[in-house]
Amino acid sequence: QVQYGDWERLVAQVNALAPPSAAHAVQVLVSLPGASSASDLANKWIQVSMHLAYVTLTGTGLAIGLVVCLPVLLLSTRSWPISAIAAACLVCVILGVVASMLACGWKVGMVEALCLIIVSGLSVDPVLHIASAFSQASPRLRPVARAQLAVERMGPPLLASAVTTLASAVCLSTCQLTLLSKIGLFMIFSTIWSLGTSVTLLPALLATFGPAPCGCSCTCSCSSSPVFLVTMRRHRVRGAVPLEHEDSITCQL
Repeated sequence: QVQYGDWERLVAQVNALAPPSAAHAVQVLVSLPGASSASDLANKWIQVSMHLAYVTLTGTGLAIGLVVCLPVLLLSTRSWPISAIAAACLVCVILGVVASMLACGWKVGMVEALCLIIVSGLSVDPVLHIASAFSQASPRLRPVARAQLAVERMGPPLLASAVTTLASAVCLSTCQLTLLSKIGLFMIFSTIWSLGTSVTLLPALLATFGPAPCGCSCTCSCSSSPVFLVTMRRHRVRGAVPLEHEDSITCQL
């Protein structure tokens, strides 16, 4: 790439000094003498230009994906701290997927650029579900209890979804066509990293840095269990507990 840049600057100087009718010079790598394979006969500078284009496209796609995911997280959770934590976990998922691709020896090409562009959209679902379940839990609960309820509530559906996705991705990764096999491996990486981060790192961060429980003037001492709080809330929604008894639930956990 350094030699490519040097030659490009030299060609630009030649075009600047040449007459207008001849100021259209381009650099082309001459075919090697005795070359027999298609890779030896190909223009290496074109490959360098394509590689630079793929890298630029990948970076732009990742940035746009993260920028789009943040408002979605904010609209779903309605909380800046929860959205920021979820976005940080999404970045960790993307870094994990990139690390897995590098461990497999992949280089940035057309397939890899396409996979990295859509990785944020594929990986945000589990993170979004856990963060949304955390935000929908009772604000009177401690963050630890809210994170536990979020995992208990959304863990089984996310696990079932990951199993079906992995099953299809494994079948796709066994294809002989390189395009399909790489997409299958990419789906495996994305599913494993997104599910693992959503049920481990994200709840831990939410329990540690999540919003503190809201205060209330409650005197009941027999309702110190999160299960009791959730049960009372469910009964209140169903109409079994009058609305005026809601303040009798304690938030001292």
